[in-house]
Formats: sequence, structure tokens, C-alpha cells
Amino acid sequence: MLEEADFTERKAFLRSFIKRIEVNKKQVTVHYNLPIPQGMPSSEQVGVLPIETLGGEGGTRTPTPCGT
Repeated sequence: MLEEADFTERKAFLRSFIKRIEVNKKQVTVHYNLPIPQGMPSSEQVGVLPIETLGGEGGTRTPTPCGT
């Protein structure tokens, strides 16, 4: 759906479940509610794995291997 939608439709779709976005220096936290299909229990809570990036400012690899 998002690939075929225009910018306004994409924005409306994301706003339908994203409650807020918090930015604190290098950390971003997205608070959201996923839509639950009819007939599914709404009280069950499932954890989501954190997304963490590894490496420093230059990435995860050495910019100039072997010092060259």
C-alpha cells in the first residue's frame, strides 16, 4: 500500500498509529499502537525487540583497512 500511495496518503497512514516520536540526542523512541484486526483479543501485550545500531560515527568497518 505505501509503495503505491502518494505522500499525503502515506503520512495519514503513519499518523493513524504513531502516537509520538521522542528525540534525545542520538536516541529516537517511537510510541505507536498497531491496529488489531477484528476478532483478536485487545488485552494481549507482545514485546517488540529493540532496534540498536552498532559501531561508531564512521560505521561498523574501518574506513581505511590496513592503514592505507
